[in-house]
Amino acid sequence: MEKSSEKFSRRSPRRISGLFPVLLAGFLLFALCGCSPQSDSSSAENTPEESATQEVYAMDTYMTLTASGESANAAVSAAAQKLYELDAELSATDENSQIYALNHRLSDRVSGDAAAVLSASIRLSALTEHCFDISVYPLVCAWGFPTREYRIPSEEEIDRLLSHTGMEGISFDTSSGKVTFADEQMMIDAGAIAKGYASDAVADVFHSYGITSGLISLGGNVCAFGSKTDGSDWNIAIQDPSSPSDPNAYAGIIRCSDAFLITSGSYQRYFTENGKRYCHIIDPSTGYPADNGLSSVTVVSSSGTEGDALSTALYVMGLERASEFWRNCTDLSFEAVFITQEGKIYVTEGIADDFESSLSAPEIISRS
Repeated sequence: MEKSSEKFSRRSPRRISGLFPVLLAGFLLFALCGCSPQSDSSSAENTPEESATQEVYAMDTYMTLTASGESANAAVSAAAQKLYELDAELSATDENSQIYALNHRLSDRVSGDAAAVLSASIRLSALTEHCFDISVYPLVCAWGFPTREYRIPSEEEIDRLLSHTGMEGISFDTSSGKVTFADEQMMIDAGAIAKGYASDAVADVFHSYGITSGLISLGGNVCAFGSKTDGSDWNIAIQDPSSPSDPNAYAGIIRCSDAFLITSGSYQRYFTENGKRYCHIIDPSTGYPADNGLSSVTVVSSSGTEGDALSTALYVMGLERASEFWRNCTDLSFEAVFITQEGKIYVTEGIADDFESSLSAPEIISRS
């Protein structure tokens, strides 16, 4: 789902000053919404006719939708309904979903949002050197992540399952919706892109209702819709990976408007065995959980769909390869924040002036 320039600008986030207390929390990202006393007073005089917040549980995630505008209540209600629909349509485990039907050969066609997600997944896999790959689902299952019945598969099992993966084995006729798997044991899971796509969909709903200011928090996916009601930028905080259970522990703040910020990390979904941590992000080239020195990657983009896929791909790449990918990528426009397992922070130069951290001075990744 592409965002047109009429809905979201593709400019870099604007800078504003100050750090503010947390008022709205996401799973991996937080929106810091407070204002100084002077701007609080100014904001009160210009309060929109309506402001509404609704909490949703979908896609195995607690979500929060906040909107300001004349139709805020209707907008968040419609957005919540859209999230429930997407949850049902894109689930790999719901027996009524199109993805489940594909995986179990109950159907060879997709339509609507499922078709859009599949098309985007194929495109983004190719653009990210196949580091983003929705066909690793059999491997995700082998490691026990969907059921939380964790285990370490044998090398033989991983090699066997790897032979049934690879996005190049998926053919999709967009005109008819027909999907062909080159391997009869192939399966797909849209989990690594579904919430990004959903944030785009909710943003579209907000736009259709004339919303002027809002926050869409879908776990580690946040959309800063427009700016705050006082006209200033949003402050989105990145969770400190070393303190994942502390809702007030954040590694840095990004100031932005009209932007999607999406985090992938190893510190929320993982299991430990014999002192080694295994995260849920599978490296498509090895079949093992990615382990390359990163704790989290946050992508700032004008597209939630692209940002979601990119955050996974960059995490799989690791810092050095991801930095080079960012320097050379001409087909996708994005910025990123990388946090290593040692706690070092690296920020691409496009958002260096909009990022602040109280933990350590970030190192800037430049184009040259």
